[in-house]
Amino acid sequence: MRPCIRSNIYFIREVLIKMKKKFIAVAVMAFMAAGMVFTACNGGSSASGSSDSEATSAADSSETENIDYHEYVTLGEYKGLEIVVDAVEVTDEELQNRVNTIIQSKTDYVHVTEGTVGENDRINLDFCGKMDGVAFDGGTATGQDYTIGGGYISDLNDQLIGLEVGKEYDLDVTFPDDYQNADYAGKDAVFTVTVNYIYGDAIVPEWNDDFVKEYTSGEYTDTASYEAALKAELLAAELEEQEKEYANNLLSTIVNGCTISSLPESKVTESYEQYYNAYVSQYTYMAQMYGFTYEDLLTMYGLTDDDIKSYAQAQAETEVKYIMVSMLIAEKEDLLITDEEYTTRATEIATNYSYESLEAFEAQYGKTYIMESLVYDDVLDMLMEANKMVTVEEETTTATE
Repeated sequence: MRPCIRSNIYFIREVLIKMKKKFIAVAVMAFMAAGMVFTACNGGSSASGSSDSEATSAADSSETENIDYHEYVTLGEYKGLEIVVDAVEVTDEELQNRVNTIIQSKTDYVHVTEGTVGENDRINLDFCGKMDGVAFDGGTATGQDYTIGGGYISDLNDQLIGLEVGKEYDLDVTFPDDYQNADYAGKDAVFTVTVNYIYGDAIVPEWNDDFVKEYTSGEYTDTASYEAALKAELLAAELEEQEKEYANNLLSTIVNGCTISSLPESKVTESYEQYYNAYVSQYTYMAQMYGFTYEDLLTMYGLTDDDIKSYAQAQAETEVKYIMVSMLIAEKEDLLITDEEYTTRATEIATNYSYESLEAFEAQYGKTYIMESLVYDDVLDMLMEANKMVTVEEETTTATE
């Protein structure tokens, strides 16, 4: 994916992609948390076979075209608008949740080193899975936590119940016929397993001045001052999110108020390839980490490659609309940047992203995209000043300049 040129560019690219991206990412994290580790990486492949070189060539192609956005867009109102966002408030519940998270991070558990594993127990174990006497990738771990009834294949999960802590066992298992990794589906394996301990009662630290002093390495010496600092952190985070909401709602309102007759096909195609390749690359990587293919991962969550293409197309069209509108506003407000300004700012970005040179940066992303991103950033700053954020809390409305 193209980099976020500056923090504000988050709005044009990252907001568009994060909701769809978040769906699969959260699902995969849930899958990982379930403890499904008895798989092997099999070099999963992309459904599309698309590559970074394709994305690069698409970026380069835009350099040969001179698109006049006036042919596609007639600007509407973009100043003096009132944009509604949610009010910001750090509640006692939010503060307590933050405190609870800190306490949980320092909570320990009794390690029960005698007895046998029962249903729903949380255990710590070592294991080594072998097929035909050979350990397979992804089938070995040391000191892994697992809760009975979690994501292990049922043949293994069920045999863990009743094992005595500290003893080594060889467990014969058969992978399900419909196992996600076809290389293991229906095959027999032997897992050598040792349960190191069973998690017992929680040892929860008390939230007091001594705890705060130790946790913050002396930066805070009492709960009151630390809770005030935590509340300030939460408020800052919520204000940042509020600003993003304001920017998103503002841009959406402005774009929707414009007359857009059509979209330049070449620019939409370029953007589409960037989005699509980013999705495929990330999800293929995530899948391979746990022995699946890109197609397997999508199937697990009821998606297809056509869905990903649809998401990418919709996001590309939205991005192009935002770019065209921002460039026309920049022209009208004299915010277009000079070649000298472009070189200075783009070189700084290239350096921050560890590119060998500006030319290398441009070769990957295209000068037009980089330049328009910089202009977009400046336009967004201007728009956020030229319009008004209106915060809404329950039935009370407060205008914020």
